[in-house]
Amino acid sequence: MPVIRPADDGHLGLSRVLATTLPDALGTPEAPDRYSVTAMLTRRPSHFEIAAIHSRETSDRLDRAGYPTVELSVSDRRLQIANTSLEELRDGLSTVLADLIRDISLDGRENAAALAEIQEDRSQEELDRVSAVLEIAESVHFLPSRPAR
Repeated sequence: MPVIRPADDGHLGLSRVLATTLPDALGTPEAPDRYSVTAMLTRRPSHFEIAAIHSRETSDRLDRAGYPTVELSVSDRRLQIANTSLEELRDGLSTVLADLIRDISLDGRENAAALAEIQEDRSQEELDRVSAVLEIAESVHFLPSRPAR
């Protein structure tokens, strides 16, 4: 079976399940119904993206999609998906998560672009301020009011 990888466009995404972290009992009669699955992120998420993944809005979105018990957390480049199963992921949760992570990534880029624009505006304002102060400073001449005798 071929491995499907998302395009490397710089957006945060999910690449694969980290099978080595799955419960040892899977496939046996003792297998748990729900457990944690670790998925690899395509890159290290930004602070904004981590906060969004951990947010109440994300929990609400999962709840509305029919996954009220699923919980997400980020550790480095890993997304911990708690209270789920491989079958649940295969049967639809993986798409919900891919959409969620994509949307968070797009929001993060928009947020970063807006912050960059604000910083650029502030930098220009600061340059203008410094330039005006220097212009005034250069206009100051220390000349006596009358010549020395």
